[in-house]
Amino acid sequence: MTKVYLILLISNMYVLELSNITLQEGFYCGDYGAILREELADYNEEENRWILKDNRGDFFGVMCE
Repeated sequence: MTKVYLILLISNMYVLELSNITLQEGFYCGDYGAILREELADYNEEENRWILKDNRGDFFGVMCE
């Protein structure tokens, strides 16, 4: 079973947060990253960054293991 971690920037510190989904066979980790990014963050074009909807910090990506 593959775990999907979110890479977040919270209070100037990078944090790995385990997501509640597991990678299904046939899907690439980056596919889930795009889905989660759209779900959890809004893009600020002026600042060129993805800001988490709960205002905790920024979304940077995902890592799978």
